[in-house]
Amino acid sequence: MPSYLLSALFAIILVASVVPIADQAVRQGERAVRIHAVASQGHQIIEATDAYVKANYGALLTSTAGGPQTIPLSALVTTGYLPPSTSVIDAYGQTWEISFYQPASEDLEVLIHTTGGNPIPAVDLPEAAAEMGARGGLQPNATGPYASDRGDAIGAYGGWKVPVSQFGVTANPGSPADLLYYNSGTLSSTYLYRVAVPGEPQVNTMQTNLNAGANNITNTGTLQFTTNAAGGTIAQGAPCSPTGEIGTNSNGSGQLMVCQGGTWGPVAQATSSLVWDAQYGGPSGITWANICAEAGSSLGGFGGNYSGNNVHIYPVAGPNAQGQYYWEINGYFDGYAPYVECWDLQ
Repeated sequence: MPSYLLSALFAIILVASVVPIADQAVRQGERAVRIHAVASQGHQIIEATDAYVKANYGALLTSTAGGPQTIPLSALVTTGYLPPSTSVIDAYGQTWEISFYQPASEDLEVLIHTTGGNPIPAVDLPEAAAEMGARGGLQPNATGPYASDRGDAIGAYGGWKVPVSQFGVTANPGSPADLLYYNSGTLSSTYLYRVAVPGEPQVNTMQTNLNAGANNITNTGTLQFTTNAAGGTIAQGAPCSPTGEIGTNSNGSGQLMVCQGGTWGPVAQATSSLVWDAQYGGPSGITWANICAEAGSSLGGFGGNYSGNNVHIYPVAGPNAQGQYYWEINGYFDGYAPYVECWDLQ
């Protein structure tokens, strides 16, 4: 085969291998552009809807007397809350509209959603919802993330969830959805988010008491609290639950108590007693105790090595059921009587 034909063949093979990669890159770029377009449009509509609702709050409340209401996005364009160039259709051919109802006296819950068009792919929809911010969300596809929650509008990362039926609308799987809640005309977030939302710490902050409904809270990191109200009487021997609960004595003394084995008892405190005081020249058992140490000598020496003497205190057995060890002292003493103190933790 002529060399020029061989070169041409290699060139064709190279181009054929590069084309799929380039095509994939183009598709990924197009996908990113469409996701951003939906999110950017959704964020703009959230801001405009907020201004519109606040300016017309009384009229909107009155209109809900007959049930949930829906207004087209074009109403925000004609009233100047959105630029005249604003499209009411998103990048997937879905038409934006705004539905709302009155969940409680003087309150409004507003859902910005879409109808019709083509579903946003399940792999792209959560990304678009997250890009819209704390109030951004989605209506899940038939398959993929949150598919089991079809019929609900769900916040980014599952931050909130509401049935779309309470707004009087039909579910539109594979579409964006944004939620606004107003308390007496003030925009607020009544949902506690499981994830951090940059710039919006209030969505991770409780504003009332949290009732766990007899459920457990597990796998905590650092737990900080101002006060701990333990129920019942806290006194030595009084019943308690659960093990490990800590409180202060109900008698007002401030004594720290801990729940162990179903009853309250004082937190471990060291109490000492002199259990050995003698002169000797060889190993000798002392006593069962949690810990022992030399406290001095009859001639005023304190601890360790001093003239002509080597003192060693160590456990030789244990621990027993009370956590005590049997301690032994060993060394050679020339006229000295070492003192040993032992402590039990009670």
